[in-house]
Amino acid sequence: MSRLLPDARWHHYSPLFEDNRRTGAIAAFGRPVDCVYNLTQADAIVMLGGDLFAAEPGHIRYAADYQARRRAEGRPLPRLVAVESCPSLVGARADERLHLRPSEIEVFAQSLGSALGIIAASAKPHPDANRLAAELHRAGPRGLVVAGREQPERVHALAHAVNVTLGALGTTMGFIDPGRPLPAGEVEAIAALAEAIAAGSVSHLLVLGGNPAYDAPADLDLAALIARVPLSVHLGTYRNETADACRWHVPQCHPLEAFGDLRAFDGTVGLCQPATVRLEPSLSLTEALGLLAGENGDELSLVQATWRQAWGEPFETRWARALEDGVVPDSAFRPTEVALRPEWNAGAGASQETGIEVVFAADPCLWDGRFANNGWLQELPKPLTKQVWGNAALIAPETAEALRVSTGEAVEVAVGERSIQAPVWVLPGHAPGAVTLPLGFGRTAAGALGDGIGFNAYLLRTTQHPWSAPARLTPMRRRVELVTTQHHHALEGRDIVRIFSPGQPATESSPPHPSFYPEWLSEGHAWGMAIDLDACIGCNSCVIACQAENNVAVVGPEQVAKGREMHWLRVDRYHAGDPATPETYFQPVPCMHCEQAPCEVVCPVNATVHSSEGLNDMVYNRCIGTRTCSNNCPYKVRRFNFLDNRETEFAAPRDAFNPQVTVRSRGVMEKCTYCVQRISAARIFARIEERAVSDGEVVTACQQACPTQAIAFGDVSDPASAVGRLKASPRNYALLGELNTRPRTTYLARVESTEAPGGE
Repeated sequence: MSRLLPDARWHHYSPLFEDNRRTGAIAAFGRPVDCVYNLTQADAIVMLGGDLFAAEPGHIRYAADYQARRRAEGRPLPRLVAVESCPSLVGARADERLHLRPSEIEVFAQSLGSALGIIAASAKPHPDANRLAAELHRAGPRGLVVAGREQPERVHALAHAVNVTLGALGTTMGFIDPGRPLPAGEVEAIAALAEAIAAGSVSHLLVLGGNPAYDAPADLDLAALIARVPLSVHLGTYRNETADACRWHVPQCHPLEAFGDLRAFDGTVGLCQPATVRLEPSLSLTEALGLLAGENGDELSLVQATWRQAWGEPFETRWARALEDGVVPDSAFRPTEVALRPEWNAGAGASQETGIEVVFAADPCLWDGRFANNGWLQELPKPLTKQVWGNAALIAPETAEALRVSTGEAVEVAVGERSIQAPVWVLPGHAPGAVTLPLGFGRTAAGALGDGIGFNAYLLRTTQHPWSAPARLTPMRRRVELVTTQHHHALEGRDIVRIFSPGQPATESSPPHPSFYPEWLSEGHAWGMAIDLDACIGCNSCVIACQAENNVAVVGPEQVAKGREMHWLRVDRYHAGDPATPETYFQPVPCMHCEQAPCEVVCPVNATVHSSEGLNDMVYNRCIGTRTCSNNCPYKVRRFNFLDNRETEFAAPRDAFNPQVTVRSRGVMEKCTYCVQRISAARIFARIEERAVSDGEVVTACQQACPTQAIAFGDVSDPASAVGRLKASPRNYALLGELNTRPRTTYLARVESTEAPGGE
């Protein structure tokens, strides 16, 4: 392409860029390198900002590795400490949280480096730094410090220096060469593009994906600049704000409609192949780049040509194997050696702000805004707030008290001369003196579902302050209706979520009550589920997997506000302790499939029945919509179709439905079925092969999607099965067991270490 277009310039930009991570590595080692962590070997982890379980490259792998480390037998539980401004998934799972403003995190990092003797003594050492430094020192090579992408260059460099000093290289972490070497930072690249357009030196502009007119730094005013280019073309899966600013828009096919290749965070190569034919005329990214390079072949031949040149012969066998597996074996980048530069230093001392600081953060559902038109994700409750269909300015209870505002009241957030208005959400555990603004909302060209939802925090984000900035908050004395699926968060002394400490007695459970009724006749399997609360990180993967598998409807903000959301599986979030520094717990709640189900005895038409394998089944064509079953369910897991959700503006395209699952109509009750369609499929295949259904053969959608393997499903009558072994654990308990519903779904209590901070 460079030969055909010698004057062309390539500018790469993503709103959640990693410039600070790149420059931090250059400051420490003299060249850019990427970190790869091995949490299975970690005994002490300190997270400086960011979210290693949700927002960092490789977060799915790291969440799984951390839980594997916690399950390791014969080793004490690892210590995880999160230093953050806004509560996150890693903070909710941490053994200890320090809630600090962004400038205070930098001061803390320098205090930590000073306590470890890496840099000069800090002028104002943080009181917790010495204690955490001692923990890291005791852990030695099994210690680890991780800096989030939003942290300044100095914090990243300091984290590298701490890990090198601890001897963590080769144990809890390693370095690889960047999989995407860029000649300059991404902010620098997009600023250079804006400068070139303003100077009139850009005659042709091709935007490959992305949406810089919406998410580029506000001070660049890129949307207006793009409109000035004589010929501008946008290639994207839909018309967005950038497409509106360009002269032309070219439809890009969905990634599931095209061949392609990619690299994971550790360099592993994955091959993509279409899952369906293209539904509309469109181009893939590979085809578009091929046309620019003068290659007229189809995408498959272009991808094959790349790997034929890399692999040589024999090619076809290796290609077929890689295409079948989805990944290329042994393609991850090899570790590279690094050494701290002799002239390394942490840079200028951090200056701690005294006023309010604004924090720009990716939304846990919409990310940077690219998924704003996805109804599933708009209606997915955010892990910590349970808000749906919108965003809010997150503040601490102390900040709310100082401003005399409460959740739902609007404030003006001003950064310099720029300002927006946003409703606040008082979030326990948030850092006082800071306000977090989730990105990705306030869209004007996202589509029917995404337009006009929430406020646009990008309007305050500039090239000088892309992650945090001094700000002013002014109450507006008006309210905005916020939609949430959970209106309470206190455990109130109940044992809904139980805590288990190693060496403690088993969780108490009520003895079974006598019954006048005979036991259900069981034929074959007795299906059941165990959910490990120690493994659940609250990521909501199970909720989305259930929705996709079982054709669960999206109902929109108005219906959710009335309590009519349709999710078969919810993840409840609870806070305990001081609202300033609470403990946070997550609990997935599907249908319990009770042996003595209260719903079954009140249905007047026998629409909810008990199967011979212990499932609480729904017979949709019997249901007349009395809702007595929902009223009698103590777990509140039944969902009623008040409307015909197949025909609303929020309905999913018919091509997205799972053909193995009935799409419910108006007036019908529905709920979790333990993915009975998967049970039936496994039973049919086993019968064809003249064998029994084996343990692990039936995998529910929620179980399949869980990154930490917190959900186990199988035959509870088999004590050797995975679920049978978990139900024999001393941590196993039944939710609301005192009601004697005898649920087939039970929980394993969360494990918390009895070791006090600073203990040996």
